[in-house]
Amino acid sequence: MRRSVSASIRARAFQPRGFAFVWRRFEISDLPAPMLACVQATVPANELIRRTIKSQEDDPRMPAILEDDAWSTWLGEGDATPATAKAVLRTMEGVNWQAAPEPKRPRPRKP
Repeated sequence: MRRSVSASIRARAFQPRGFAFVWRRFEISDLPAPMLACVQATVPANELIRRTIKSQEDDPRMPAILEDDAWSTWLGEGDATPATAKAVLRTMEGVNWQAAPEPKRPRPRKP
């Protein structure tokens, strides 16, 4: 049985990052309000993720993190097409990433 390990991964030089999500609103007659659904886009894992968190997986994936100049394309602005939006989904390498295990949370005491 594999043991689950939680970790935080961030760029050493903090900079806000955009993550690629796709969402859709569904109007369903039996529901009193629209249903909103979303999914996070993923890409092949970068070297840090492959080496650490996903080292036991055959095809490791990670969230698609958007480069600063890709946000408007991903959001469909200007001349963006579905094909150009999909093209900005790339593995982010070359960032000075830092991975650190999350501290274990204390278990709640039973009364």
